[in-house]
Amino acid sequence: MIQDAVLGLLAREPSHGYALWQTLQSWSADPESVQSSSVYMALKRLSDAGAIEVIGPAPTHGSGERPRFTFGLTEVGRDRVDKWLAHPPASTEELRLRIALAQPLDDLSALIEWVVAALAQTQKRLGSSPADRRHIDAWDAASAMALSALEFRELSARAQWLAEAHAQLQTLHILASEYQRP
Repeated sequence: MIQDAVLGLLAREPSHGYALWQTLQSWSADPESVQSSSVYMALKRLSDAGAIEVIGPAPTHGSGERPRFTFGLTEVGRDRVDKWLAHPPASTEELRLRIALAQPLDDLSALIEWVVAALAQTQKRLGSSPADRRHIDAWDAASAMALSALEFRELSARAQWLAEAHAQLQTLHILASEYQRP
């Protein structure tokens, strides 16, 4: 998922590894879990795959500063981002990442629909009859119900938050477009 995060950030604007790492750390609930080495390894792999390229020169040697290369997306990278965004998020972590990457012009409707569908599936599991759960033991059944209830609450909160965020982003977009008019 770190490669998707790096691609998503580079789709917003070209950047260098250290800035990407700082952004990902600031988004994380546990900043220590985002290792700089993971970001630099993702940059290397994405570069090797032709998804990104160096677009900015490194500072001159002798400046006392570590050389930093600015990366940007290639057509391969842009296609990869588009394909990634065209599919529903595979996990709540990926959903969080997509929300963080959202821009005012982005349409969050697809993410809202995914959360609502996941919510409906959780509700269906919660409401399944005992006959449907005969094959699992009591501990598994209790554990599954507890996890489903937690998932249901989390998804409900996310759906509400996404709808509110979407409305706010649309309002900001309208205000920004009015501000830019001559």
